[in-house]
Amino acid sequence: MSALAGVGSKVVALFAATNKTVSFSQWKPSTQLVGCVTETCPCVDFAKYDLETGAQMTVADDQDDEVPVRAVRYWPEPIGYQGAFVGADRTDPYTSLYGNLHDRDLKVIRYEVGANTLLLGPWSFKERSHSEFLEQAAELNLSVVPAFDIKPYWEEGIWTKPATRKALKKEFQDFLENAAELSEEDGDVTLYTPDVVLMWNVVGLPAVSSLLPYSCASSGVYKDVAIFKSCAMNMDGDVEFGDAFLVLQAVQEILEEIRSVQRDFHCRSGRGSQRRSGCDARDDDPEVFNFDRPLALTVELGPDFYLTNEDNDKYLAAFVFWMERIVGCRPIAGGQVDVPETFEEVYQRCLFNGNGLFDAWILKVSAVADDVEAKAIRRIKDVFSKPKQKFRGAQDLSLTPIQDISGSMKPALIEYGFPAYSHGSMNVEKQHRALRDVWYGNGSETETAGQGVKEARKNGYCIRGGAVDEWVDVWSADQQIEVCRANIKSQFGHSSCGPRTEAGELSVAYKGLSGQFHTLGMHCVDHRFIGDNSSNFSFLSYWELEGLRPDKYERPIQCATVNWKRGFTLISFMAALGICALIGLWSCCRYCCCGLCKGEAEIDIDKQAGSDGNKQLANIN
Repeated sequence: MSALAGVGSKVVALFAATNKTVSFSQWKPSTQLVGCVTETCPCVDFAKYDLETGAQMTVADDQDDEVPVRAVRYWPEPIGYQGAFVGADRTDPYTSLYGNLHDRDLKVIRYEVGANTLLLGPWSFKERSHSEFLEQAAELNLSVVPAFDIKPYWEEGIWTKPATRKALKKEFQDFLENAAELSEEDGDVTLYTPDVVLMWNVVGLPAVSSLLPYSCASSGVYKDVAIFKSCAMNMDGDVEFGDAFLVLQAVQEILEEIRSVQRDFHCRSGRGSQRRSGCDARDDDPEVFNFDRPLALTVELGPDFYLTNEDNDKYLAAFVFWMERIVGCRPIAGGQVDVPETFEEVYQRCLFNGNGLFDAWILKVSAVADDVEAKAIRRIKDVFSKPKQKFRGAQDLSLTPIQDISGSMKPALIEYGFPAYSHGSMNVEKQHRALRDVWYGNGSETETAGQGVKEARKNGYCIRGGAVDEWVDVWSADQQIEVCRANIKSQFGHSSCGPRTEAGELSVAYKGLSGQFHTLGMHCVDHRFIGDNSSNFSFLSYWELEGLRPDKYERPIQCATVNWKRGFTLISFMAALGICALIGLWSCCRYCCCGLCKGEAEIDIDKQAGSDGNKQLANIN
């Protein structure tokens, strides 16, 4: 049973610390490549095991093992919250403060979009009020993938400061513990990660070109992977690479610290003084997995990475090899860089029992809603083909082209999204057509049917599903783009500003499956995926959604209450209310005053008419 395939399973509801036994799970590899003796090997799977008994657990939902991850990136940032969720003291939109938004959104994501997983943004490790959100997700059979942002630890050389390493260890420990639950039995307190958590996700990595400089992925690498060794050894002190080596070293050391904390968290959370199975094993034993959940890395392909350029596929293949077998294996040291060609060599060399510094990929791509770019995203799955290895005899000195040992040793999710605003106007139909093209493979009656992300695993790729980026428009998204920061509308409103791509401007603040707006003091969403248009996106067909929904299902309302932040939006709303009140008051006054003046005028006219009549009678007399 693949853990990533079984995300739709019925999970155990979260609970308070009570005197009762609860079964909690561990996801670990059910298949490993160390025992593979063929040149092309099966994709790695993760299976679900009972932590107490060691027995493999089954899934009850979605019926079979072939169900892919159907994720939606969920970051419900309300209007006016620009800047509220950034910085060292940030909070996040997953606390109980935003419970009304969760009540409104999660049922729709599950029963209207057909998702089985929520891909979360970085949540605050200082907050301990995520339990209600996790419980609600569990009740709806939605797994979650919490994210931890490492960018604050490596940017601007801050990793070289002694306090940074100490802060990382504490804060990642807090991150894990704030998602955990407690169970107390016979006086022993056990700390568990609840079943609702599918895996952990590390975000905020440097750009791919910083992790693997383009000069390292030259034509020589495609002819012989041994060139990687020369590149890694020459990066230190070479002017050509600038600060790339320092950034690379920092990322490796950060991931090693995170891995160590993750292993310690799993191993010390057994009952009383009891250690988890395998926690005392040597680090060179490839059969041991000392982690409660897989650790994924989110790698972003920025707008300057031209998806439609097929030559970039070669670079991506080199990047996957570089990260899995060299950078993600163990810290690079001068003169000690190896390029393993067999999986046995990988498991012998890599830290943490051969598992290395991460377990899974989340490849994030963003593009303009364009049929050509949707096709390019589908093509990227070829990079995550089944992994290959080369067996070399003692006298074999032949070259090893990267295509001979490429493929993915670690499973992957494809995170993708398109803005509803493109080329100067709103075009929701085009957005949803592109979303469907990537997921389904450009429809069910074309030559590309079945070539989408949905069927990738069945077709032999090491892709476990997809994630749509994202649930609702994030109005502050363009503030992450340098060219948009000086734009007044970007600072205070909903702007179409964004980076330039080969297909045009990418309006990053319009990527939601839903829009959002305020009305009468309520926060509301506009579900772009609900309507009569057959091209509206959903992970499942109409009948599959019907089978998923509970009896007497009613679509939730679109609006919910939320505390308003001080800012331009609130000021504008209050100003509009004030103006409306003044206009209303002025209209009332005008009506009353005009009525009074009209009445007095009529009296004067009557008096004048009476006076004139008297004068006429006098003249007659």
